[in-house]
Amino acid sequence: MDGLKVGILTDMCGPFFGGGYQGTLWEVARRLARRHEVRVYTSLPVPHDERERVRFHRVLPMGLYPDTTGTRGALQPALLPALLARDVIAPWTPDALIVEAMPLSHLPTIGRWLRRRPGLRLLNVDEAWVGYPPFSGAIAPTSLRVARWLLSQGLSWTDTALAVSEATATALTGAYAARDVLAFPSGIDVSRLRAELPPEGTERAWDVISVGRLVPMKRHIDLVHALGLLKRRYGWSGRAVIVGDGPCRGQLEAGIRVEALSGQVELVGRVNEARKMDLLGRSRLFVLSSEREGFSLATLEAMLAGCLPIVAEPPFPEVFGAGGLVSEGRTGHRYPLGAVERLTEVLHRLLSDPGALRPLVENARALVPSYDWDALISKFEPELLRRVRRRAASRS
Repeated sequence: MDGLKVGILTDMCGPFFGGGYQGTLWEVARRLARRHEVRVYTSLPVPHDERERVRFHRVLPMGLYPDTTGTRGALQPALLPALLARDVIAPWTPDALIVEAMPLSHLPTIGRWLRRRPGLRLLNVDEAWVGYPPFSGAIAPTSLRVARWLLSQGLSWTDTALAVSEATATALTGAYAARDVLAFPSGIDVSRLRAELPPEGTERAWDVISVGRLVPMKRHIDLVHALGLLKRRYGWSGRAVIVGDGPCRGQLEAGIRVEALSGQVELVGRVNEARKMDLLGRSRLFVLSSEREGFSLATLEAMLAGCLPIVAEPPFPEVFGAGGLVSEGRTGHRYPLGAVERLTEVLHRLLSDPGALRPLVENARALVPSYDWDALISKFEPELLRRVRRRAASRS
């Protein structure tokens, strides 16, 4: 059984789509395909494709999505359960099937089908809702109840839940009483990203950097206000850069003008990976002001670049995915979500005393290799084999 048949079922997958879980599933697929037969059932522009020995099969037309950045509309979650009502994987019988939990709507449907199949059933969970609602406004309470019910339906047929972070694992075992949870975080290709960094000793021209989509939940405006306060209170005259694009760009541009930060805070939009790593390698501090993160690859990339992370800690621990990376006073700093004054004080303290950064930066960098994709797969693969064998033995 050393050569497994592994199936992955997801609405979106890299390299066709960007995004967190999309990239994770692609990295898992291409590395497992070195020794195992791997097939991915997902959204494609064509019926079939093959990349790096991974076979792709279409469940949804790729053209239904507005773009390839991981954005999902209302149509795809509505269609997915109906399409999965068909036996999309027959006649192939995988030894293990990894099902992506998002967008949740398919979990009851796929569960009825999976119970009839002999292989190991794994559910990849980026976020486990406990108190934080998926949607804000008047529908927030209802959206939370629905999300919790859908995820619980998925966990009811799951043999092993794959948790992307410590926060997710804690929520699955506590709030959902999941039977078997395996921590399986996202990762990065350390050697490839390290090659994109500027040479060691390059000047850190940017005091502060933030990376992420310009959407409300990322709360970049908190950083803009903190930098404005830093300038008024302490005479900050440095530079900051915000990487990303999205609907909140206009709000941020207005905030920069109001805070008199024009010429100091630059919005560079979306950039390619090489440019992003170059900017991180030329920045001192990385700020993650988001109210919700399943993991936070950007934080991990900043740590690799020697850019110390400062992350917002939300009131709902299940969405504090960066918490497993940033230990207060050891690998970075935390501040309460939305606490602009606290963020300002942390920025001032660190920028005023560069020597205080060095030990924290070294600690953060030392943590990064354990999140290299090859290191993660070397631990995941034997666990997968062990669980497949255990499942087969229980059915014999």
